[in-house]
Amino acid sequence: QRFKLLKLMEGTQELETNFIYREKYRAGATTKKMRIQTNKEYYENIRKSDYVLCVRGSGNFSVRLYETLMMGRIPIFIDTNCLLPFTDEIDWKNHMVYIPWEQRNNLSQIVTNFHNSLSNKEFEELQFSNRMLWKDSLSVAGIFDYIRKNVSEK
Repeated sequence: QRFKLLKLMEGTQELETNFIYREKYRAGATTKKMRIQTNKEYYENIRKSDYVLCVRGSGNFSVRLYETLMMGRIPIFIDTNCLLPFTDEIDWKNHMVYIPWEQRNNLSQIVTNFHNSLSNKEFEELQFSNRMLWKDSLSVAGIFDYIRKNVSEK
């Protein structure tokens, strides 16, 4: 599905894309040197992207969602009825371009409309907010802090 959605995004003139296509997970890296190189390429690609497509992998979750937030970028989240953490505390739709599965074929237009609705300042604030969301709530330290606060309250 991810490949189909990437191709759909590439096929529109509204979006500028810079996808890296791999034949295998982590480019089939088998040595430490290759893993370091492909990781570097992966994170550099996210760094150079304003928006990152986050759709489930083999499980019903997206690790890329958290990596995108960590990098202060904006996820394009294709909802496959995923469970997201801390939904009582986090209004996830304020941190992403949220696209229901049924609307996935309209993702280019949805992303374009979302982007055009933001001022430059709002765009930068969203990126900063996403980085802080990851740092304060989703990083290992943030999760431990959340558990510590919530366990001590009970």
